[in-house]
Amino acid sequence: MSCFVVCTDQPGMVPCVRDETRAMLNEELTPLQSPVIQSLELGKLLAETGKITFRADGTCMYPTVRPGDILHVEPKNIQEIKVGDIAVFRRAGKLFGHRVVEKKEEITCIITRPDRTKNGNDGPLYEENLLGIVRSIQRNGKHLDTARAAYSSFAKLYHSFALLLIEKKQIAWQQLIPCIASIQQTRLYRFIAHRVFAPAIKKLGFTVYLPLRIGTASPFSRKIAGADVDKISLNPDDNKPFQWRICFEIRRHIAASISFSRRPAGCPFDGWWVDGVHVRLRYRESGMEEKLIGKAEEILKNSGVSTLYLNLPRESSRLHRWFHEQGFIEKDVFLAKNRDIDQIIPEGCIILEKSL
Repeated sequence: MSCFVVCTDQPGMVPCVRDETRAMLNEELTPLQSPVIQSLELGKLLAETGKITFRADGTCMYPTVRPGDILHVEPKNIQEIKVGDIAVFRRAGKLFGHRVVEKKEEITCIITRPDRTKNGNDGPLYEENLLGIVRSIQRNGKHLDTARAAYSSFAKLYHSFALLLIEKKQIAWQQLIPCIASIQQTRLYRFIAHRVFAPAIKKLGFTVYLPLRIGTASPFSRKIAGADVDKISLNPDDNKPFQWRICFEIRRHIAASISFSRRPAGCPFDGWWVDGVHVRLRYRESGMEEKLIGKAEEILKNSGVSTLYLNLPRESSRLHRWFHEQGFIEKDVFLAKNRDIDQIIPEGCIILEKSL
């Protein structure tokens, strides 16, 4: 059994996490942490009840599927799927919805391809990675058919222009984000944002996501909100690794979240680590982060936790500044080889700690 130490551009990787649990401890709820992707059988059961929907992202199926569309999934096995269906499948830890262009009966697989791709395909897709098909597409309150439509020359020209605008908008937004982030770091913006958002933040309640059973590395979570948040106990004596996170939700969407992971004994600096801080762009520097970390520290302290750690690249000045403002200090680290370590912390990374 090996451990490893990782330093990344975000505080979103906990160093020295044992191999078989590492995928469960990455924040931002990566696709592999989704219960539907972890267990397609569970996904199919949920789809039968009409409880599986996905929001489309990307333009590979445009104009049939457009960014922001809600996709309703129906469970199907590979024998039931027909050429022309939009198959929903798992590949490389993500879910995709691409058009079925061929069925191979002799080896029981299907071949899919995005609508915008004229040549090539996604390769063979087998039953074990298939969730089902897109039953309907919801857009602007209407449910639309998934069949690939035949468009007139004028409609094709219109959709080509619309697609160009969508892609230009996405590129422009990605270029604009660093500029907005720089403005948000100024004292003037932080002063204004704190006062503008303060009344709304006071009305928000905390939401905590815990594993179904405390002390396990299960990808399945249970939601705790309201007064029950103050009753949470993390059982610090249980040494099994697991992750939990605390969030602010606005209109059923997560506006800000901070996740934490416990590193098991046998690894250097075993204990609780900040695993990820994620705030929607519009809410950054509004004071949400401070409220979340304050409540999380209260929960940890009430559970008997005395120290909290964080792993950051030294050049990450914004995160470095923010965590210093929250009381974290840089820890002197003596990097000695250990039988449980394959790699040491790379040069340029630091560990911060805070006594609770």
